[in-house]
Amino acid sequence: MKFLVDENLPASLAKRLREEGYQAEHILELEMKGVKDEKIARYAKNEDYILLTKDLEFGSPEHYPPQSHNGVVIVRLPNRLGVEAIHSKITDFLQNYSPENLKNFVNILEEARYRRRPLENTDK
Repeated sequence: MKFLVDENLPASLAKRLREEGYQAEHILELEMKGVKDEKIARYAKNEDYILLTKDLEFGSPEHYPPQSHNGVVIVRLPNRLGVEAIHSKITDFLQNYSPENLKNFVNILEEARYRRRPLENTDK
């Protein structure tokens, strides 16, 4: 499973994901800091990444229609948890879901629950 970690999440998260056996890159590692969200979505799609972000806009079909990305995990964890706890919550979450359960879905990870909705079929 490949993940692109948005700049609104700690760079250390990509490192932690790699330690857990995932392919992961952080926006800063790719020298894409400050790049517009549209370009990030396009890059993630072209490189077959699932995007990890705090940006709610990526979950909006009006802003990012289904064909604009491969799937997204929107992280809605409170900052009060601290970086290590956030890392743990995200890695625990990813270990419980196969790539098929994340890819082509908008996934929302919250402190006490997880929600998801499929990207609409665009082959109509």
